[in-house]
Amino acid sequence: MFRSSFTSIRWGNNTNWTHSSRDSDLLFEPEYYIYEADVVACAANRESGRRSNLVSRPHDAHDLHRDNVSDSDVDDPFFDDEVLVGIRRRALKLPEIDADNTFYSGPKRLFYSDDYDHRFSDDDLNSDDSGWCTNHVNAYSSMRNNPYAANFENGEVVSRVVEWPAEQRHFDVPKGARYSFFVLVCIGVTLVTLYFSRMFDSATVPSIDIPGNVVDQGAQYAPSTMPSHGPSYTQGPTNMVTFNGEEPSSRPSMQKSGVPSTVPFLPSMRPTNKPSLRGSSSPSHLPSIVASPSPSSVPSSTTSTSSKPSLRGSPFPSNTPTTIVSSYPSKVPTYLPTELNSVSPSDSPSFPPSGNPPLSDVPTNVPSYSPSLNMSSLPSVNAPHPSLNVLQELYDATGGSTTWYANNWFLAGVALCDFDGIKCDIDRQVITHIDLSSMGLNGTLPVIIGQLSGLEYLDLGNNHGLGGTIPTELGMLANLKGLDLSCIDNLFGAIPSEIGMLTSLLYFSVGPAKIDGFIPTEIGKLSLLADLSIYDNRVSGSLPSEIGLLSSLIYLDISENNLEAILPTEIGNLSNLQKVTLFDNNLSGTIPSEIGLLSSLMYLDLSMNALKSTLPTEIGMLANLKELDLSSAGILDAPIPTEIGKLSLLTGLWIHDNWVSGSLPSEIGLLSSLIYLDISENNLEAILPTEIGNLSNLLELSWNNDVQGSIPTELGLLTNLRYLYLHGCGFDSTLPVALTSLQNLERLNVAHNDLTGSILAELSLMSKLRNLSLNDNSLVGSIPTEMGLMTSLENLHMHGNSITGTIPSEFHNLVNLEELYLPNNDLSGKFPSSILSMINLVRLDLSGNSFVGTLPSELGLLMDLRELYLSRNLFSGPLPSELGTLSNLEWLHLYDNIIGGTIPMEMMSMSNLRGLQVSWNSLRGSLPTEIGQMAGLEYFEVENNSITGSIPSEVGFLSNLREFDVDYNLVAGTIPSEFGLLTSLHNIEVLSNNIVGSVPQGICENRNINGGSLTWLAADCTSEVVCDCCTYCCGDDSGCERVVPDGEGFILGNSLLSDYCLDIPDRNASNGNPMKLLACNGGENQRWILDTAGRIISDMDYSKCLDAGTNPAALDDVVISDCNGATHQSWTHLIDGRIVNDAFPSLYVGVPDCGTIDGDRYAVKLEELDETGACSAAQKWVKNPSNELEILQELYDATDAPTARGDINI
Repeated sequence: MFRSSFTSIRWGNNTNWTHSSRDSDLLFEPEYYIYEADVVACAANRESGRRSNLVSRPHDAHDLHRDNVSDSDVDDPFFDDEVLVGIRRRALKLPEIDADNTFYSGPKRLFYSDDYDHRFSDDDLNSDDSGWCTNHVNAYSSMRNNPYAANFENGEVVSRVVEWPAEQRHFDVPKGARYSFFVLVCIGVTLVTLYFSRMFDSATVPSIDIPGNVVDQGAQYAPSTMPSHGPSYTQGPTNMVTFNGEEPSSRPSMQKSGVPSTVPFLPSMRPTNKPSLRGSSSPSHLPSIVASPSPSSVPSSTTSTSSKPSLRGSPFPSNTPTTIVSSYPSKVPTYLPTELNSVSPSDSPSFPPSGNPPLSDVPTNVPSYSPSLNMSSLPSVNAPHPSLNVLQELYDATGGSTTWYANNWFLAGVALCDFDGIKCDIDRQVITHIDLSSMGLNGTLPVIIGQLSGLEYLDLGNNHGLGGTIPTELGMLANLKGLDLSCIDNLFGAIPSEIGMLTSLLYFSVGPAKIDGFIPTEIGKLSLLADLSIYDNRVSGSLPSEIGLLSSLIYLDISENNLEAILPTEIGNLSNLQKVTLFDNNLSGTIPSEIGLLSSLMYLDLSMNALKSTLPTEIGMLANLKELDLSSAGILDAPIPTEIGKLSLLTGLWIHDNWVSGSLPSEIGLLSSLIYLDISENNLEAILPTEIGNLSNLLELSWNNDVQGSIPTELGLLTNLRYLYLHGCGFDSTLPVALTSLQNLERLNVAHNDLTGSILAELSLMSKLRNLSLNDNSLVGSIPTEMGLMTSLENLHMHGNSITGTIPSEFHNLVNLEELYLPNNDLSGKFPSSILSMINLVRLDLSGNSFVGTLPSELGLLMDLRELYLSRNLFSGPLPSELGTLSNLEWLHLYDNIIGGTIPMEMMSMSNLRGLQVSWNSLRGSLPTEIGQMAGLEYFEVENNSITGSIPSEVGFLSNLREFDVDYNLVAGTIPSEFGLLTSLHNIEVLSNNIVGSVPQGICENRNINGGSLTWLAADCTSEVVCDCCTYCCGDDSGCERVVPDGEGFILGNSLLSDYCLDIPDRNASNGNPMKLLACNGGENQRWILDTAGRIISDMDYSKCLDAGTNPAALDDVVISDCNGATHQSWTHLIDGRIVNDAFPSLYVGVPDCGTIDGDRYAVKLEELDETGACSAAQKWVKNPSNELEILQELYDATDAPTARGDINI
């Protein structure tokens, strides 16, 4: 076991980092734990450029903040105010050393290094790793002759032996150790004297009163080797006596002669005075005191003459009396008078070297001999630890013997306080810490854990198999300071109100999980709570006003829940609050003006809510605010207050996707610290203010508002800008040359405007530009040859303009280009040879131009190509067989050209090809039977060619096929029955060919109305073709028409809201779209067909049916979905007008709350039966309401609907 039991480490010259005695500042725990404290930092020394190496990465990089720790919080002269602070403390286990000196890397990552004087440059802070310095921690083993230092670099594990520099060794010997040593030396000398006196006198040996603190309670095994100046050790029998009901250890025990129970300082050992979290509370180098058999002539306080051993597992003869000195819960030795004569002064350990406290500090009240042997005051050797049964039940209830990762719980010879993840108090009587995070726990948390009244920290996070509810018995843990239930996916139920009893709680974290219900008001009793995280759950209701009582609260995260109502005004009482994260809820109402009282607030995220609020002017009072995210928060149609300019520390402002109107205030130019500004997708009307040019630190600007006019030239002053998004703003001018001065710009998007003029040749000066989007404008002229100098380009989008000419040959320099989009222009010429040099090209789109000639065979060299779109050009000649070498190609669109010849056999090996569209060309020949090898094919379209032969049956191997289209060819034969095997197939189109025979029954059975996938089947319904299940038919004389399902057609009106009908809103028939009640209009999106199977089919799309969902509940939406033949799409229109679902007969289609209108529509949901209530009529429906009969009749008459549909009663 790798154990680090030092109390102080020296770093470089005259630099100490020493752990504090306070839990809140604890950086190092003794034994083999490193505790990630509230302070985890890369701390800068501004003068020397050095940075402290003793850092560890926080649990969640999302929860990092600066300027949160003062110099007094740490004992390092290199700390200043530039620190990164982690929200939660985490205990991180050092790896164990295996026999081959390799390290086990646990689920939590640590970095170690023997580089204890690392120097950092500015690049270290500004690296792509968000400014994190590399973590360096020196660890040194406390075992003699076993100094290990580990170096974890980028996840790689290296072990090595290093020497600890003499000038960096720093040890303190606990006073308790010196005291215990002195006392036991005296006891040893006394016992030697007693032994020799007994040789001449057979009187009873006087007993000794030994204080309980003399015997070490934590040590169990002695080291295999000891220093020469220490006491002698001998190997004992392997079946050594055990205590506390534990099994004998499989390892050899060590027998001891006359050694005190607490060993003083030894050169290779570092004693500690703090217990570890997952290890023994005593130093790992302190040996146990295990006695050898005593002679029968020596009486003892505990004597056994039974035929059985006196202690379970004892190797001693049954007639051997023993004297047992116990100090529970240690493995306690029996002293051996027969060996005491081997003790001499030279065998005693030496005292600490100079520099440690003098021996005079040792207390003088050393125990003396008493006339009688009295050990009745010592605890029983076999008494179990008082918390053993709690841990046993915890172990059993959470899969300890089945799902836990490797651990030492209940192993022979391991005391309870040495269990992995367990930490006890200094007396080893009370469990104070339980850290079983990432241990593979399963099952539920037992309620008996509430009996651990001394527990201070409970961390069960990141155990995805754990579940159940949060036990109310946790409220009994009055001393609990930390409760971490994060990343326990199956945790459900409400947060118990008993949490208010944990008045010592400092942090509480739960999520992501399935916690629901309300936040209990009792949470207001947690006056010491600093961190409250209930993120990514299902908590509903409002944020209780009692939240304002949490005066110590620093971090509040209740994001990704179902919180409703408004923010309580009491939130303004939280003067220590630094971070509020409430995004992705249903918060409504206004942002309270009291938000301005949060003087310490640095981060505020209210995004993705439904606030319907303006931005209060009090926002300008948040002088420490660094990030403000109100994107998609429901900010109403009002201007941004000018007070925003007072936020001088603001680095990020996100207000996109709201209804903000007016103009951006000129005070925005006062935000000198601003790095990110996104005000896109609002109703802002004026252009950007000229003061925008003052934001010299701005890295990203996203505008995207329909302001029209010109692009401000002041943008050219933002020389640090890297990302500029001005798409969809309605700019109707030319692209200003001033933008080309943005030498650091990496992305420029001015797409979807009305920019005019030609493409600027000066764009080539932007040498760092990686993404350039000029698409969907009115640009004219040719592509400047200077663009060939933009070698950093990775994505170039210029489609949707009026660009003419050819692609410059200089484009062959753009070897880093991955996307080239130039469709829908007026480009001409042959296929550009310069493109063939773009070896990293992934997507190429030249469609919708006037390119001519044959496709070059060199296309086969673009091995990274995944998408190739060359449709709607004038390419001719055959398809090059080299296309078959593009093994990564997924989409090939060549339709609407003049390409001839046959489909190359080599293309049949393109197993990753998903879409092949070669329609509207001059291809001939038959479809290769090898088509079955194209395993990834989803779309196969060859309509309007001259394909002959039959459809190969090998199409049955295309398990991913969704569309098969050979319309308007010369295909003959029958439709293969193998189509019926394709469960993903949606469309089959074989119109206008020479196909004969009947459509196979297996294809009809795969129709969606029968529970299959097929929604469209188009064929020739002639005397030579029989198709009983076609959705579209072309007859000999009648032309082509849709095949209407058999059934009754109607409009469905509501009895309570008589002017409103069931409607597919916005004609959006996508799966899962909720149905609404809109004013009756007789449109096809309000017309339905009730077929013989009870399905209500949309007249707008016969493949769509009314759907109750697979697991509906009351107040779930009624939706539209693909017809699938399932019973949840089957309905019965009862005689009283109610419509009930056949799969869920207790749920009816209704309009909740008698109809609450939302704009111009009402919601339509599933409801439980309402027979007599005021809203019962909202559950009743009328076919073809009277005021719509005339509309419906006129509509049907105008379309000859009765003739096409058969008889329908209106």
